[in-house]
Amino acid sequence: MYYRRVLSAIMFLSVSVIYNGCDTVTNSISTVSGKVRSYEYLNVSNIKVTIGNNSVYTASDGSFSLDNFTYPYDVIVSDSLRRFATVFKGLSENNITLPVRTFFSDNYFFIYVKFPYHFIHSELSGKIMFTDGNHVNSYSDIDFLNPEYPTRLYVQSSGAVTGKVILLSYKTNSQNGIISYENFGESPEMLLLPGNSYNYEFDSLNIQFNPGEQNVSGSVSAPNGYNSYSYFYLNFSSVNALYGEVTIGIPPYRFSFLGEKDFNFIIPTGLARNFKTIVETLTLRAADGYSREEFYVHPNSANSLQTNSYPSLVSPENLAANVNTGTLFSFDAGSGSGVYIANIYVYALDLLTEYHIVTSNNNFTLEGLEEIGIGSLKNSNLTWHVTKVGPVTSMNDYATTFLNQPNHFISKSNSRRFSTEP
Repeated sequence: MYYRRVLSAIMFLSVSVIYNGCDTVTNSISTVSGKVRSYEYLNVSNIKVTIGNNSVYTASDGSFSLDNFTYPYDVIVSDSLRRFATVFKGLSENNITLPVRTFFSDNYFFIYVKFPYHFIHSELSGKIMFTDGNHVNSYSDIDFLNPEYPTRLYVQSSGAVTGKVILLSYKTNSQNGIISYENFGESPEMLLLPGNSYNYEFDSLNIQFNPGEQNVSGSVSAPNGYNSYSYFYLNFSSVNALYGEVTIGIPPYRFSFLGEKDFNFIIPTGLARNFKTIVETLTLRAADGYSREEFYVHPNSANSLQTNSYPSLVSPENLAANVNTGTLFSFDAGSGSGVYIANIYVYALDLLTEYHIVTSNNNFTLEGLEEIGIGSLKNSNLTWHVTKVGPVTSMNDYATTFLNQPNHFISKSNSRRFSTEP
């Protein structure tokens, strides 16, 4: 009898270990801890995290912990003040980092950067950058037309940060392509506190280094029927921390436009600080969506970049009426390895409510959103679209490795409208 009980215990433990290694674990009581962060890697504090009937608010560093529930589980991250909620479906990990797409930080500071007067002339272009060498990064174009005004860097951070200001100047041709790098310099380390403004002035000595140049070349292949446009930028941090919501246009971190397919550009050599070279692609088909992707590229390499198609909405049809919590929303997956974020927007009485459902499935319903308590779905006009983010292979992968992955992509479908039943 004793040996039979021991054998039963061993079999139970073995089954528990096997199930805990899978995404589809069931009936395992556990504790989940983790952090809520923005896509810019800022800690999100004082925001509600709910699993089942248990809720907690995140600490100042974005951390939380909840006990006693079964695998797999859904997590709801919500903010009733700003009226948004993100539902993460089907997780089974004990330690997770949850990226949220809607976040406004009150923690920021400004750095005003000046240069020697003789450095400012019309033949130069350039960037001013701040980095802590990790996830806090900011870029700004140098204003060479108004030398009397300093260049301003706007930096967001979850708290105090120590980092350096970096200057890199270059000459461009008539198509704004970079033809040579002229100056490089960086400040001593600076301790910066959110809510304050700081000044830094480069002198002639610390920007006198003249970098060399080397070529980076390659090609971009888009799916049939799509057009792809590329830019490049240099990242001086240890991670690819610029991933976030796409802004159509030319953000300050982009160094120059590369074209549609083949590319050939130069990067600096001999700098005192290491950097990564990143090609950003924007893939479009007519005007029904886009896919934005970032690729690490290298000199003296065959950089062959393959872009992804984006999801396309299937049902319900545009302007569908009398949608309810049982209506199935579905979409084509697009290409690339990732998970899907269904974005649902409700406009009522000049108030915007946002729901985001993160799932590995290419369909969902509105069931359970009304109970979150940040707005009403009944008798309302709503808009929805789907984004796909990667590279990840599962919801667990998304909640544990996504923010530290290289070569991110985000694909966005077109939008549709619908109205719900009374």
